[in-house]
Amino acid sequence: MEVWHKRVARLLSNDSFDMICELKIDGLAVSLQYEDGLLVQGSTRGDGYRGEDVTRNLRTIKSIPLRFLKDGPKVLEVRGEVYMTKQAFSTLNKEQDSRGYHRYANPRNTAAGSVRQLDSAITAARNLDMYIFNNLGNTIYRI
Repeated sequence: MEVWHKRVARLLSNDSFDMICELKIDGLAVSLQYEDGLLVQGSTRGDGYRGEDVTRNLRTIKSIPLRFLKDGPKVLEVRGEVYMTKQAFSTLNKEQDSRGYHRYANPRNTAAGSVRQLDSAITAARNLDMYIFNNLGNTIYRI
């Protein structure tokens, strides 16, 4: 960060400027659509225009609310990342080892592949999580 700050300060000829940092969650970008407080669709980002409908699999992730706790807007779309923690990834690979199956290469690809499974029971068994970072209205709702 310091090296980057010095480089930008040199380019701006000013070493006093605001910076904003945010965490990078390395997972699969998804969008959740709620109508009348209920989760009606979950999809991947896809090519930026059309994503893959993965609603059934996303419903198995415990951190994704299926309905609002209180009244919310009629329609709400939120975006975030579905990811697998390093601990969950390690546990999954230990299970793979004990069964004589191949090990997974990394948590990001494992999470992405888990969300795209045809069998939602496999997704449910993968101990995935979701971090919601944005909604289209940029309004904070308790869901």
